[in-house]
Amino acid sequence: MPAAVGLVEVRADLMDADFPAIKNITSTPLLFTLKSKTEGGSFIGSAELRIKILVSAAKHYDLIELEGERDLVPGILDAIPPQKRIIAWHGTHESHRNLDPRRDRAWLCPER
Repeated sequence: MPAAVGLVEVRADLMDADFPAIKNITSTPLLFTLKSKTEGGSFIGSAELRIKILVSAAKHYDLIELEGERDLVPGILDAIPPQKRIIAWHGTHESHRNLDPRRDRAWLCPER
């Protein structure tokens, strides 16, 4: 990979792959994303499966994208250290006024 690439996003919701093995093929930092259908992605599994996948990915990936609407729960926060968390929210331009409360909720997220 060219040196100009500082981070690669792995969209797990769009792939059927061995997620830990992907980390073994590059030294470039990887962001693991499991975008839910609600956030414009393809993941439709249960909350329990989502937690299991994200926690497992945190053992192998440099950063884990957490959806602010569904992933700020103890099972995930206890397992993924703050320095590995990227908290995301995907909304429409009509809902931009709701960003401050979402930001505040993520900001107050305990550093477990």
